[in-house]
Amino acid sequence: MKDPTKPFKRYTVKELKEKYGNDYEKKASLEAEEPFWMIDIPLLEREFYDKQDPERPDVLLDFDLIYPEGYEEAISGGEREHEYEQILKRMELKKTPPEQFKDYLEVAKAGILRHSAGCGIGIERFTRWILALDHVEKTRLFAKTQENTLYKLLKRTFDLKVRLFYSARSTSIFNFHYYII
Repeated sequence: MKDPTKPFKRYTVKELKEKYGNDYEKKASLEAEEPFWMIDIPLLEREFYDKQDPERPDVLLDFDLIYPEGYEEAISGGEREHEYEQILKRMELKKTPPEQFKDYLEVAKAGILRHSAGCGIGIERFTRWILALDHVEKTRLFAKTQENTLYKLLKRTFDLKVRLFYSARSTSIFNFHYYII
């Protein structure tokens, strides 16, 4: 892996859709040799709490950083909507039932929400990119897939007989108790 050139290139979602079609993020990532910013995300592609650009109402003040070579999204972020009336308009536009966000709306109506922005990075995705792994599950000691349970890991790694007892307290497929015999 070579050091990426800075600043990273920026592409609007509109540009990427025109070039790659509906699967634009994946295809652009596969073709890219360096990370790039994806900006001007269309209004309907994100949730009601993402802030609409007041100067260009068809896009949001959001961004994604996309890894190259098919590794896709690295970071996602943007500004958050904090004005009560605008939140209601966006909920209506997105067909989001307000009753599901009653507490959030009460805070917004009271004027407690402030202008804010932020982003999140997926550490497993970052690790996958740095180590050039073919799947994100390989970044986790205990992957969250049924096909790669702790049972298989213990059996494969230690060649031990393992007995599995399902916990009656949970319906989760991953809530097992493992006993080595």
